[in-house]
Amino acid sequence: MRYLKSALAILALVIASALTPLPSHAAQTVLTVLGAPDHDGPVPMDMAALKALPAASFTTTTTWTQGPQAFTGIYMADFLAAFHVTGGSVKLTAVNDYSVTVPVSDLRQHEALLAYERNGSVMSVRDKGPLWLVYPFDSDEDLRNEVIYSRSIWQVVKIEILQ
Repeated sequence: MRYLKSALAILALVIASALTPLPSHAAQTVLTVLGAPDHDGPVPMDMAALKALPAASFTTTTTWTQGPQAFTGIYMADFLAAFHVTGGSVKLTAVNDYSVTVPVSDLRQHEALLAYERNGSVMSVRDKGPLWLVYPFDSDEDLRNEVIYSRSIWQVVKIEILQ
């Protein structure tokens, strides 16, 4: 059911954006999705489009921050379902062109979150934003290892779907 809601939210955004003239202060793209099934080209997403997807939150500690941090964003399982992605892997790229490739199964199994807020505030680029792929490290000891840490990319601006 939540996958249907995600798909309907994306569809509503696409239809609304096609029918609405762009204002002179068009919304800023924070994420570009490439290789999405059912899309002929890049899919630019602003913060409103991301927040239209089902929101999720968790609190965890990280090796890069002090104390427990509350993250809010979209579970990658929901994000990928909105683009009809069922398998393969995704390549996430940061502002500085650092990138990681992560199996879709890993993102689903470990409830990875594409966070757009930390401790109730939008994250700036200086503060690991606009988007940070974060795992609930405190929920499972198996998440506290170098492979998962290396996949916890911040300053995400592009996601490429690899089938």
